[in-house]
Amino acid sequence: MNIKKLHYCLLPFATLLSGCFDDTELEVDTRQYITYDLKALYYPNDLYLTGSDGTIELSSEATEKTDYHNYENVYGALDGWSTGYKIRLPLSGVETEIDESTLADNVVVYDVAAGKLLGEDKYISRISAEHEIEILPTEVLPESSAYILAVTAGVQDIDGVPLRQDYNYEQLVQGKMLDDANSNNAISQITQNESLLKQAGVSNEIVYSAAFTTQSIMPVMEAGRALIPDNIALNDGFGDLTEIAVGSTFSKYDTYGTTVTLPYYLESPTSVDDCKVLTLSATQLTEDEQLAVRADPIGSCPSLYSWWEDSTEGFLHGGNTELTKKSDQTVPVVIYAPKDWDGTPLPAVIFVHGITGWKESAATMAASITDTERLIIAIDQPLHGSSKTDGGRGIDLDGDGILDITATSTDEFENKSVYLNLSSPLTLRDNQRQAVLDQLALRKALNNTSFIEKRVGTDNAEVSLIGHSLGGIVSTMVSEMSQNDSSKAGDEFKFTTVNLAVPGMGLTDIMLNSPLLSGEVVSEIKASTDVQLAVASMLGLYDESTDTPQEGLAAIDAYRLEDEEKVVKFENIVYNMVAPALLQATQTTVDGGDPANFTTEQANSAQPILLLEAVGNCGDGLTPECEVGVEYISDNVAVNSVEGIPLTGTEPLITHLGLDAITADITMSTDVIKGVIRVKSGGHGTYLFPYEGPVNEDGVPGSVNGHMGYLNESMAMQQEAVASFINSDGEYVNIINPVHVEGEVPLPVN
Repeated sequence: MNIKKLHYCLLPFATLLSGCFDDTELEVDTRQYITYDLKALYYPNDLYLTGSDGTIELSSEATEKTDYHNYENVYGALDGWSTGYKIRLPLSGVETEIDESTLADNVVVYDVAAGKLLGEDKYISRISAEHEIEILPTEVLPESSAYILAVTAGVQDIDGVPLRQDYNYEQLVQGKMLDDANSNNAISQITQNESLLKQAGVSNEIVYSAAFTTQSIMPVMEAGRALIPDNIALNDGFGDLTEIAVGSTFSKYDTYGTTVTLPYYLESPTSVDDCKVLTLSATQLTEDEQLAVRADPIGSCPSLYSWWEDSTEGFLHGGNTELTKKSDQTVPVVIYAPKDWDGTPLPAVIFVHGITGWKESAATMAASITDTERLIIAIDQPLHGSSKTDGGRGIDLDGDGILDITATSTDEFENKSVYLNLSSPLTLRDNQRQAVLDQLALRKALNNTSFIEKRVGTDNAEVSLIGHSLGGIVSTMVSEMSQNDSSKAGDEFKFTTVNLAVPGMGLTDIMLNSPLLSGEVVSEIKASTDVQLAVASMLGLYDESTDTPQEGLAAIDAYRLEDEEKVVKFENIVYNMVAPALLQATQTTVDGGDPANFTTEQANSAQPILLLEAVGNCGDGLTPECEVGVEYISDNVAVNSVEGIPLTGTEPLITHLGLDAITADITMSTDVIKGVIRVKSGGHGTYLFPYEGPVNEDGVPGSVNGHMGYLNESMAMQQEAVASFINSDGEYVNIINPVHVEGEVPLPVN
């Protein structure tokens, strides 16, 4: 994150400051309007889509060496706009309450390809607390598709006063040039907008319009999939597998290890010579060095903040898919096998773990799969791994046996933000995309591995897929990329069944609305170097023209000891200033690695899909209906839905995948099963382990004491449902205890 300049006139107390108002700018016409400034157009608008490299072009790119880690500049790496994040249009003028009933038919979205307006069930229009018109899609917009957004004078305030055109917009509508080189393009766009909208039946005066194109999603991923080597395989045959735990009388399965070599498209830290992070011990970093790392975490370990590029370090998008490999990573693989397995080829199940998890998380549900004479095969997600096993893909920079970089919770220096990297939205997106390619590469490797059974009549392996939490999110995208389309992937990536445990879509808002994650995410943003330096500047402790960032951080650290309350107050002010733009930029970027954009083909194919959702039996824990110590709240990690944000959570993913509710056994279905089991007992992690008890006084999952029997039933029900689905090749689902299954389908949340 980088805050180049704080506009102090926007602060709540700024009316006391001189220079914030200019009487010459007061409007005689007091009607409200949407500002139209060619030097600062509201997003989205294709007038920005003029970059010579096919990307959005920002003014900052022409005047300085651009830092694309900065959320304000990250749009310059994209070839279009978000497919689903809300659009914000601030209202200017005398702030009179808007009559929201006038938004219908007067805030419109035109689908250029279809030649008609989107139905009003496809988006929500509303007025925010910040006095902005917000437009929120209720369905994900297709990639690389053109739209026109418009607002008409039919929008009125509660006194019946309509909106008017901004002076600049009015001049452009009349074909008059402004003092801006982009005037001709703006006139052309507005003329085209108005013509198409009037043909579509928009009769009221248009006071604002913007053409926009959604960004490309699939071309880069398809290019990455095509680069997976044809001869990729696990690096050991059965006779050479490492025996981790074989023949133990205390285990229901045997455990083996091997490796697989994966193409890696991100840079990777290797040592303290190229990467310094705060988790290095005090013997490795002096106090001054630690302060230097805090002042410039990206400069201290640039490889940790990298993203996918072409061979000239150019951005990848629909018009440039020349993905360049940075390295080959030899990655540990864990295999769980039936007891006394002799190497006879067996069908396989790939397991994908969640954030803070590790590949060995599969051990908690392994017996449910190995008991059906199948293998479970798992690798760590990027930047995950536990030093309690083989270290996985965590990184030990100084060779002391302690992982300095890992998102896995078993380790002393666990830091999930190395993967969920809000300081660099492009890195977060490409951690996701790398995770997808890793699993596709592992899937392809199993075709060339001798101890994996072949699918009948093919040369390709018999493989199903299970993903939990973040693993379910990644697996949704893996499934989409595996579909058998002759123009894209072949059967070499096919999964017999796909099983998704507690996934979701809309990653940024999932994190910000997760009861478990949101506080940590907000604290991370507030603790960032840029926010801390902004606070120091506001308190008169730091002047960027004369002080170093280290001096600024040292000053705010010292001041915090004197007046913590005041520092927190100013942190909140800065956060509230930057959060809307930061979150919009982050989700727009992360669209390329969000399951919201990876559902269409699998929803419309014969791919069997089973999804587990933790719905609880009393809501979110904040309602009085939840009985403490008795009832279970809905998923408090990957939220099922968020009121007012229709494309966030598990429920909208269920809708986009076209899943039907499963409330009882399905036996030998003649139709392709695409279903969801909504689980009432336990919580986010119960598919793997029953650690979440009934709601406590704080509205969160409480102790499991006295409830383990019931929770074990719920876990067994979920594991058996998945195992039966896999064992039947997706033809039936066995629910051994329906008391744990919700029978009612929840209403959509908008």
